[in-house]
Formats: sequence, structure tokens, C-alpha cells
Amino acid sequence: MGALTRMLSVEVDDRERPKLRVGGPEGTRRYRVAAPEHGAWIELFREIAADFGTRLPRNRQRFDAPPCHPGIEPLLTCNIHPGIRDGYGDPAVLKTGSGYRLV
Repeated sequence: MGALTRMLSVEVDDRERPKLRVGGPEGTRRYRVAAPEHGAWIELFREIAADFGTRLPRNRQRFDAPPCHPGIEPLLTCNIHPGIRDGYGDPAVLKTGSGYRLV
């Protein structure tokens, strides 16, 4: 049961502008929902998490994106002939009998 043994009690005082009283092993705290919008409720849950150690809402948790490793390598990194000064036209990939060719 571990984590479930730490229960919080919640009382709502007002339905128009909700005021909550949350109690747990750490004591009792009072909260007011700042606005009826979704973000205000998320902020309320963030405050409760900070005060009582409950789980943060997912959109308030830190997210570290995994490193990006592109699966491609550049084929042309320098001029292939000194007489060509600007670009190489529109590249295309052709499938031939012996494989693929970039032209």
C-alpha cells in the first residue's frame, strides 16, 4: 500500500469561487482558485504538489528532450570541380540496377 497510506482530505467552501482546504500529515493549508480557466486549476494542483509532495501536473513537470541524431550525412561539403562556382542545380535520386545515385 505504501504511497496510499498518505491520504489528503479536501474540503470545498464555495462553488462560485472555489476555496479549498487541504489537510494531510504536513498540516492544513487553504487555497483559492484564481479564475475558472483550466490553467488556474493546474496552478492550484502545482501549489498543492509543492506543499504536500503529490505528483505535479504533467504540463508543469520538467521535460528533457532526448538528443537528436539525424540519420543523414551531407554528401557534398566542398566544390567537386573548381570551374563550378554556384550551386549544383536541383538534386535528384535515381534508382539504378546497381543501387541509388544522387545526381
